[in-house]
Amino acid sequence: MATEERLTVTVAEAARLLGIGRGLAYELARLGKLPCLRLGRRMVIPRAALTEMLASAANQEPAPAIHELASSQRPAPGLRWRRG
Repeated sequence: MATEERLTVTVAEAARLLGIGRGLAYELARLGKLPCLRLGRRMVIPRAALTEMLASAANQEPAPAIHELASSQRPAPGLRWRRG
């Protein structure tokens, strides 16, 4: 029996694939900057949408979602700033 690749990845898996933190990946998904599907309480990222997003982002300069988050004055509700 051939092993089939899953059609979706978890937000944590997508974060690892993108080289970003899990918290940032959840924040981007909540803001609609990372394509996701809600399956009950679970959020998953379709592999095809992730690939398409990366392909279209390759033609743009720089990714606005990350810059928008970096320039925000307050964390999203329920999140706290880390002390460095």
